[in-house]
Amino acid sequence: MRNNTSYWTFAVAAGVTLACSSGSTPTDSAGAMNGSSGAGGNGSVATAGTGTLAGAGTTSVNNPLAGSSGAATNTGGATGNATAGAGGNSVSTTAGSAGLPSTIAGSGGMLGTGGTISGGGSGGVAAGGGGSSGMVPGETKPTVTAPASSKTPSDYFVLGEARLLNNNWGAQSLGCQAPYEIFVNADKSFGWKWDRNTTKCGGDKSKPDYPEVEFGMHPFGVSTQLITSPDYSSTTILPIQIKDVTSASVKIEGLSIATTSDAAWNMNFEMWFCEQHPATGTHTTAYGETMNWFGWSSDQYNWNGVLGSLEAGQSYDLFHTDDHWPAGQAQQWKYRQYRLKNPGKQFNGTVDVKKILAALTGQGWPSSLWIARFEVGTELDDGSAGTVTMKKITFEVNGQQRATEVR
Repeated sequence: MRNNTSYWTFAVAAGVTLACSSGSTPTDSAGAMNGSSGAGGNGSVATAGTGTLAGAGTTSVNNPLAGSSGAATNTGGATGNATAGAGGNSVSTTAGSAGLPSTIAGSGGMLGTGGTISGGGSGGVAAGGGGSSGMVPGETKPTVTAPASSKTPSDYFVLGEARLLNNNWGAQSLGCQAPYEIFVNADKSFGWKWDRNTTKCGGDKSKPDYPEVEFGMHPFGVSTQLITSPDYSSTTILPIQIKDVTSASVKIEGLSIATTSDAAWNMNFEMWFCEQHPATGTHTTAYGETMNWFGWSSDQYNWNGVLGSLEAGQSYDLFHTDDHWPAGQAQQWKYRQYRLKNPGKQFNGTVDVKKILAALTGQGWPSSLWIARFEVGTELDDGSAGTVTMKKITFEVNGQQRATEVR
């Protein structure tokens, strides 16, 4: 996606076209990927739990990789039972106390289309919390298998319910062939390499690149020229309105930047907000963007200087605020930049997102705003080159956690 505007004026390169609908989330009936004992696999009749029927006849959940026939020995079974229509649209069932090992999709599973996600396991509903290689609605790529790499501009790897994006929108916008590469190592660490030093793109620091880990989806509505990543959420727990957030955090492990040319970079956590639902709204720009910088090069602009402070798992200075950002661009939004009081080239810690949200609403940002996505990435411009690596990121919203995954 188009990403930061932090210290540079931000203008996003064109990306994928919009393909969102207002349809509901795909359905996976309880235990739909439980091997030979999967309840309701491929339209078969399976006696589950209390003996009620799950997924009968030709109206079963659209899950081509579901269990083969079902069996009376199915553990935990569906006590509520629901008949799923073609493509989903089932009523969410309640799983037995034993639960099924996969709540969304088991190994290699793919969800159907339409309907609602029904859960499993100790009576709980866990969207996306089951099979390690299940796909979220709309996703066509499986979770990446290590090792892997890609030098293709705008390409991405699926990391469970997050994406690793080769986002070089700035270089593309400038018509520059600066090399960028995303990678996953054999030890399942991941990151990116870049060089905007040997190959300089120009742009007077107005068009940095932003390779990143994305969690959620873009906030730009129908503005296709601002979109540089898939037009649907990477996860089942975003987007969400600020008013509905009781807790939120991002735990970052082993984030490190090693530069061979040290100008014009920063590494950060970023959030995007919009006034309408990101997938179904008719808006044409974001409402706001926030960035928490963990480290940066010595040539960064001073902006406003220290305007205030923020405690959000770490101590930050509020360093820049602008309600008409980026300058000179037709589509603008609000921007807030926080800088870590003790910056460096490594970061390990948990960002308390809930406290950032409280600071924003305290400044007058509406609690009805939608949080479109979280990002962990680096803004990179001319004079910089190097490698960014990290081990793991865990995203949490209202007690539900989604960690980056690599096979």
